[in-house]
Amino acid sequence: MLTTIEKLQAMGSGINVFSTQELARFLGSNKTQRYKQFIKPAIDNGELIRIKRGIYMISPKQAPVKLNEYSIAHELVNESYVSFETALSYHQWIPEKVTVIASAIVGRKSLSYKTPLGLFEYQNISVDPAQFFTGVSREEVNGKTFWIASPLRALADLIFERAWQWVGIDFLTDGLRIDDDELETLESIDFENIIEVYRTKKFYRAKRVNTFLVQLRKVLGK
Repeated sequence: MLTTIEKLQAMGSGINVFSTQELARFLGSNKTQRYKQFIKPAIDNGELIRIKRGIYMISPKQAPVKLNEYSIAHELVNESYVSFETALSYHQWIPEKVTVIASAIVGRKSLSYKTPLGLFEYQNISVDPAQFFTGVSREEVNGKTFWIASPLRALADLIFERAWQWVGIDFLTDGLRIDDDELETLESIDFENIIEVYRTKKFYRAKRVNTFLVQLRKVLGK
């Protein structure tokens, strides 16, 4: 008899994080029978991990390929993208290896999930939902896709979340240890697009982001 994980893999779902609704679609049977026959045994055997009520993840030991933290972040919260220090590290703009997978969300409360792969945090940013994915691209690692902020968008989100003020470019090159050469790769259009995201009079911190980016653009001569 196939185990729960073998059954899911045999169906070719390609998903590592499941809601109870998705498990119902893949495993069938009624709610009580499904939990007793498939979900609980898989949890007891360490094949399936309960992240929170109604959300489960395949154990890293059971995955056919190494689990990708970035795609897991997207599977946990679909309307999100990897940003902040996590994206800066991914793009090799900062030398530090991050221990938290930080993502941006909009229109909902910030939240976090503690998993065997690490801590996943989701920070709400107050921008126009229509501009939420500006400066964000779709990437693929080990056949798994996810959304991640460009370096400048990640920096802008970080400025917003930390309420940083412009104190000079040394804050970026010495404080965050961003290489001058990386900053020089930025183009005028990059600034124009991201400044538009935070162009709002409703939030003081959003205006602070734009002030920071305008000053950075001026220093770089972009």
